[in-house]
Amino acid sequence: MNRKRLIFVVLALLIVAVCVAIFVLTDGGPSESTQTLADGSVLTLRRITKGTKHRYVSGNLLQRTASRALPESWAKKLGAQVVTYNSSNVTHVIWMERLASSNSLRSYGFQTTFGPYITNDAGFDRSYRATAQLYAAGRDIQGFLLDACPTDSRIIPITIRQQSFARLPNVSFNMSNPDFVARRRWQARPCPISVDQDQVSLCVERFTTRTHDPTTPTAGPWTELSFMIRDRAVPTNNWFARSVRLFNEAGSEFLPPLLPTEASLARTNASFPFGLSSAEPYKLSFELRRTSYGPEDQHVFVAVPVPAANGPTSQPQRAKLQGFTLVLALTPGGGISARIEPPTSAWRLDPVRVVDDHGRWLQVRGSSSNDGRFSGAVALKADSATVDLTFGLTRLRTLEVIAQPSLGP
Repeated sequence: MNRKRLIFVVLALLIVAVCVAIFVLTDGGPSESTQTLADGSVLTLRRITKGTKHRYVSGNLLQRTASRALPESWAKKLGAQVVTYNSSNVTHVIWMERLASSNSLRSYGFQTTFGPYITNDAGFDRSYRATAQLYAAGRDIQGFLLDACPTDSRIIPITIRQQSFARLPNVSFNMSNPDFVARRRWQARPCPISVDQDQVSLCVERFTTRTHDPTTPTAGPWTELSFMIRDRAVPTNNWFARSVRLFNEAGSEFLPPLLPTEASLARTNASFPFGLSSAEPYKLSFELRRTSYGPEDQHVFVAVPVPAANGPTSQPQRAKLQGFTLVLALTPGGGISARIEPPTSAWRLDPVRVVDDHGRWLQVRGSSSNDGRFSGAVALKADSATVDLTFGLTRLRTLEVIAQPSLGP
């Protein structure tokens, strides 16, 4: 064997050794678990990935190993199949793969609306939705968003419904719990629980979870939440909860956030469509926004000229409001751009009303960001020459409560 061939062989062996090491260190390994289904196909819980960029590679040993050592385009040439999912926040994805001898899996695939679910004796009952999938001949791969789990056990069972309507037995796997908390640090108080910030307070009056009960109107598991907002100790509808975010003690968030829609006499009743564990605490994070503004929270730009249809953007208007400089500009066609300077997080700028020189209230559409910016448009009339624009500025409140739900009927 000449020198060049020897060098080539050595390099090839080194590459193979590196690939094997990478595969052993990064593959699902012992965490994999397999079940044989009623139709003879094999369902395997492959692995759980964590982060914002999730990637699963399916194939034989060589193909999966190559995907971890070679660029994705090269790995695909060897026949590897790659499934990916990107999330906006750090979360977990559980990857499951089903194999059969034919492509008949298309008619027996996972029931995504009846996906995997986790339950326990303390009331936790939640299903998880599919976020990524790949179908091929004899192969069915799906990733499920495992956003948050119960935290009180190292090993948790996860159950798969084989069919939505067929009377086939469910399949269960025991998996390592990515959200296990060995030592509790959160101390939950019983309801009612009150927190306040800058004279705005929130009281969680009720936090109750219940298990599946076919005798009730909703039948399924449910978690009920009732809270009241007060402004300077007085119950008020001037503030509302734009969203309620729910976290377990491991820091994982149950997605999506709750968007309350019902409020009466300053009390809001809301619910999560799943059951929580009555044996562990949770963090409820409320983002509060104003529904009305006091005189000190508003500024009126008076008689702002409407730009001509083909003319330039109006000269910026400036005013002082709550220690910020409020900047406004109108563009041809009714465009509105407003902001505070300097831009600051947790402040919201909203148009309150727009009135033209004929006294008509004009409709405004647009969006506000949480750094004091508004961008939108006003529906001008053909003879609108000037407009009075009123803006309200408020600092958002984020109030957090550590609470433990009670187990209801």
